[in-house]
Amino acid sequence: MWRSLLPLLALIHWTQAAWWITEDTRCDPLQKGWLPYTGWRFFRSFDYSFGLRALASGGFPISSRHFIRMTHCNMGKVDYEAGVPCQRRDDFVWNTDYCISPTTCFRPVRRKKYATRDMAIYLPFATVVGGLFICPNFRATGINCTNENAVPIKPLIADFAGYKWTEYPSYTNVEQQVPYLYTPDILDVRFRKPFTSEDWSEFLDVNEDYDWSNDDRTAINKAVTDSLNLLHGYLDASDGVLAQATSGSHWRTMFGQLEGATREFVSDTLRSMADRISVKEKRIR
Repeated sequence: MWRSLLPLLALIHWTQAAWWITEDTRCDPLQKGWLPYTGWRFFRSFDYSFGLRALASGGFPISSRHFIRMTHCNMGKVDYEAGVPCQRRDDFVWNTDYCISPTTCFRPVRRKKYATRDMAIYLPFATVVGGLFICPNFRATGINCTNENAVPIKPLIADFAGYKWTEYPSYTNVEQQVPYLYTPDILDVRFRKPFTSEDWSEFLDVNEDYDWSNDDRTAINKAVTDSLNLLHGYLDASDGVLAQATSGSHWRTMFGQLEGATREFVSDTLRSMADRISVKEKRIR
């Protein structure tokens, strides 16, 4: 009897200890997790810097950089990150490796039904978008990432992209983070599972080199893609972050009203679109 109770008592003790841990915002953006999060998250990062030297020389004082940032969390704390530069109007950088060492890279891969989309915002929240794989670092090893040597890690789930926040690393630097994707942790029961835990990766091609039938192309039609792209503006963290940085309360109120008025419409619309898409996903590995 005591042997059967030991795991339960250990879990209760660990849970009580976990309640005292303050999680990094990047590990739990909503700060509503029951236990500290462990896993990977992807963010769209807008980095704005105010340059005093440029201002003194008569140049434009504000510069911007844009990244897709991969963050790994261990018990609610960030332990490593990797970023891929992107353009301001880019959504997500797919088919690209996020490298953390000379030998190890991570590659986010989309499911077939999402591989033709320009957007990375796959509402409804907690939809399985694809998966995360470990790949060899081509620059260091000269070895391409293939379905044979890629190691599946976890499914990639759509995060709640309607929630974004601003960070202030320094007096001259402002960063806005938009959560895009995350991997489920051991207690995550929120997402719908189209595959079992054993075979979810077998339907994913690490190079997204999928075979498309006429039926598939009809199912994923141009109207759906265009409609999703039109909704991009709702979740686009634009240059308004600069105004938000100087007039926080005003912009928070405005963004809150906009989000409250449109979130339900956006979610219902995209949920309906996603449910109507049906393609044949064959096993790859």
